[in-house]
Amino acid sequence: MARPADRKPPVGRMHPVTSFVWAFIPLFTLGFGTGPALGWAAVRLRSVWLALCALAAVGLMVGALSLPDGSALGGGLLVLGPIGSGLAATLGVRNKLTRSKGPAELPAADAPGSSTPAIDPAVRDALAHRARRAEARRILDTDPALARELRIGRPDLPRQYEDGGILDVNHVPADAFAALPGFTSELAARVVAARTECGGFTLIAELVAYADVPEDLAEELADRLVFLS
Repeated sequence: MARPADRKPPVGRMHPVTSFVWAFIPLFTLGFGTGPALGWAAVRLRSVWLALCALAAVGLMVGALSLPDGSALGGGLLVLGPIGSGLAATLGVRNKLTRSKGPAELPAADAPGSSTPAIDPAVRDALAHRARRAEARRILDTDPALARELRIGRPDLPRQYEDGGILDVNHVPADAFAALPGFTSELAARVVAARTECGGFTLIAELVAYADVPEDLAEELADRLVFLS
């Protein structure tokens, strides 16, 4: 099985490690990189709110640099704004940047006279499930009430909506984890025990840290796992 560093994330998605580095740009650059970092995310996510945050961060930094000599305290306070608010914004949207922008397109089957080979049915099914997961995640992000009604991430409950195999880490029983590719019954029980002890998880990294889930397996399953409160 390939290590995380050897695998490229899907098109339109940041690698989780890269996303962590990006999220801490406001701190690493003492606030000077907050505006560009948020501006880039605003374009990528098409977010007016992030664009406004980026402009505000740039304005604060310009204000800090424009203060006359001897106003170091005032300048320092202005710089703290882009650092603190920038970290809150980047960490808040980091997960969205690690997700694929949209479902993968399904290649067409052979047409008469076409040189394009027909796609393998197993590959087609896997891509279809990936598309369903992308759609389910969109519902989770935009309409949480509908997501609860559809019981997204809860294969243990009666439901009609097919979410492509998404799992709500904080609520499903151990046997739901055991059905995941690469999971064992022992590992599933360990995740449930750690979840109870911690009061729930919020990040993939916490599964690695607190439940000893192998890092490569956790990252491989990242698009299947959600952390609902």
